[in-house]
Amino acid sequence: MFMDDNFITEISNVPYLSRIFNLTLRNNELKSLNAEILKDMTAKKLDLRNNQITTLPKEIKKFESVQLTGNPLECDCNSMWMKQWMDIDTRNADPDLTCTANNGDILHIIEMTLRDLGCTNEALIIALVCLGVFLGLIIVGAIFAKRCPYETKVIIFRFFKFHPGKKYDVDNDKEKEIDAYLVFDHEDGDVIGYVRYFLHRLGKQKPLFSILNPAQFMEAGPESRNISKYIGKSRRVIIFLSKGIFNDEWRMNEIEEAEHRQIEAVTIKNNEISKKAKQTKRLNKNANTGKDKDDREEDKMNDLTEICIDDLAAGNNDNADELEFQEREEASLKKAPKLIYIIYNTDETLTKQLEEEPWKSRLDGKTVLRPDPDDRLFWSKVRYEMPQKGNGNGKPFMPFDIPKPERPLPIKRSPVPSPKNPKSRNKNDHNRKLTGPIKSQIHATISQT
Repeated sequence: MFMDDNFITEISNVPYLSRIFNLTLRNNELKSLNAEILKDMTAKKLDLRNNQITTLPKEIKKFESVQLTGNPLECDCNSMWMKQWMDIDTRNADPDLTCTANNGDILHIIEMTLRDLGCTNEALIIALVCLGVFLGLIIVGAIFAKRCPYETKVIIFRFFKFHPGKKYDVDNDKEKEIDAYLVFDHEDGDVIGYVRYFLHRLGKQKPLFSILNPAQFMEAGPESRNISKYIGKSRRVIIFLSKGIFNDEWRMNEIEEAEHRQIEAVTIKNNEISKKAKQTKRLNKNANTGKDKDDREEDKMNDLTEICIDDLAAGNNDNADELEFQEREEASLKKAPKLIYIIYNTDETLTKQLEEEPWKSRLDGKTVLRPDPDDRLFWSKVRYEMPQKGNGNGKPFMPFDIPKPERPLPIKRSPVPSPKNPKSRNKNDHNRKLTGPIKSQIHATISQT
């Protein structure tokens, strides 16, 4: 049936519709197609070119041949079935058939995509992907932080320059002019070389620290007094544990002095807390009932003790220096330096000794680091444990008068008096007597090295 060039606006359900084999309706005014009527049709071929059809029902796919060119078809996100239909039924794959998208673009149906139709919200997809990645990182970070809390803090400090760890009162004490007091085996050339490399790495970026090498700088007087004095001026004590350090009496004295200060600091702090609690309790009791006899006697004893101390300080000029030293020592004990233990190597003898008592208990709960090549966070851990504001210029507080290793520090060697000058030699011997056995040991190590 050929019904071209008429003003037909719709296909009606006429009785003979089921008998039509080929229906041609070109150049008419059809605007839409009824899906129910298309179902009842038995025609094989349908020609609807040059009409006003804007939408197509899916029932159009039943026909063997459909021609739709010249219709103002409209397409949206639900029109992708037309492309899929043409991909499957190549007989109806008209490359010239177009439709108008919601944004006004004219698209060839056989080539259109969801992106062309504006049906893929890329911004939303990207946002969702980013949100998923972010949530994934948070979950992974939370699991890592729970399993490795210390490493998590170190990573935060390394990348964000924020220190989430504990704050130490000693770091705010202006009288603590030494950032790190070093304790290491002065008779082991390998240890000495590593200490130099350690300082070299530590001085490569800010903050820069003041480092004290006690073996090269001790004032005249007993070495035990010097050790106590300079550890008291330090914010950190870095102890390089090696096999030979346990045989060095002076190095062990330095370690014991540093550990003793930490114990004393905790004791003083607990006593102060207890004293404040008692004072608060007494004030509350006095406010309610007044002082009883025991409280008044205790106050009198405290007053007498303070008077006796003042009289002793004023009346004994000979002991003024000793009293001043004790006062400084007591104030220094309140802010003990933090200890950092660095296990220099993986020697079996050293490992076994550290796993046994008393060192097992001494290292329990302390900051213990190992310069393991597999530990990429080692230097970040070192900086994390150091004071956040340094007092140095990146060089040791006093120079190391020892042989240079492979990666030396830029230091100046101390001049050695000429043995031909008797006065210089006698003066050097006199200094050695004042400062103790350490310098003589160091110079012996130099000559052997």
